[in-house]
Amino acid sequence: IFLLVFFYSYQWNMSEHYLEISIHKSNAKDTESAILYSTKSSELNPYNEKSLNHSAFIFLHDNKAEEAIPFLIKANDLTLFNSISLTNLQLAYKEIGEVEKSKAISREILKKDPRNVKALANLVRILYNQGEYEETTKLYRKLKLSFEYFKDRSNFGPYHQIMSSLALKL
Repeated sequence: IFLLVFFYSYQWNMSEHYLEISIHKSNAKDTESAILYSTKSSELNPYNEKSLNHSAFIFLHDNKAEEAIPFLIKANDLTLFNSISLTNLQLAYKEIGEVEKSKAISREILKKDPRNVKALANLVRILYNQGEYEETTKLYRKLKLSFEYFKDRSNFGPYHQIMSSLALKL
């Protein structure tokens, strides 16, 4: 039993170690190495949701949305509701032109997290582009209320960009 515990502990620790290296490589804009280390992390611990999301993040920022999708699906399958992987999955599908899948995921997110600014913004953009102006208007109002709700909280910066781009579009 000791050897078994040691083996799995070692694998978990090495998975976390490779994930950290991958994050540092990603921050240094060394995408190829970041993917390599993130993949090693996922191989050592296929249940490491953070590693799967990070791999997807790297692909998304390298404009390879299609390659990010399997990582996001697997990360989402590990938990009942993973707003990070679902939010990124909706964006990945939208990027590769699968708008209906992106729209369905946005609606799924909003069922469990009705104030999710990213899901609301994605859905508003899609519906606007599809000419569904009545629903777009309702959701945009809801988005503005959600924006106001989160306004004074920490790490709010990205939401200003989301709102301003939508306001200019509408």
